[in-house]
Amino acid sequence: MLITTTGATTRSDQSGAAVGEAAVSSTAEDIRELERAAPERCPDNRRGLRYYRSRASVWATARGAASPSQGSRAPRNCADAHYLAQVWRSRSFEQRQATERWEHLYAWWLWLPANWQALGACETGGGQRPGNWAHSNSSFTSAFGISWAEYDADAAYMGAPPWHVRHAPRDQYDAARGHLARFGDGWDCPGP
Repeated sequence: MLITTTGATTRSDQSGAAVGEAAVSSTAEDIRELERAAPERCPDNRRGLRYYRSRASVWATARGAASPSQGSRAPRNCADAHYLAQVWRSRSFEQRQATERWEHLYAWWLWLPANWQALGACETGGGQRPGNWAHSNSSFTSAFGISWAEYDADAAYMGAPPWHVRHAPRDQYDAARGHLARFGDGWDCPGP
């Protein structure tokens, strides 16, 4: 009996090819044994991956968007778990920024004061707060019923884009505040 450098035992009458095959199979068996004995766990990477996937989902669903984590794959090993955690960290950050932009522009119930809601309800909403954000006729536009001739100048006064570029609720509110600053309370309804 001879013991090779890999730990495989051979008989002295085996050929060199048989010794090589025994060494390879023994090495493969040793590797499989090691993998079974100590599987790769990396709990921190996997915990980070779960956290960032959940945060991305929370931020997306807060604004009514589909959850980005649907259909995502499981990590194959620790290095892959670390890589996927970094990818999902970036996605989570992007979702958070998108949600914050959405809240700033469209979530009027979070930031629009009650007196402005009442003005919008009186001007274009038929009594329904906050008014009709899509209101636009030949004379007036926005939920606050600002004249077409003045809307873009009022918006520019407060740094908002003109109506044809974007007319999100925040932009309309900024234009109405610009109108108030430029002309005072000129609405037929009780003013802000």
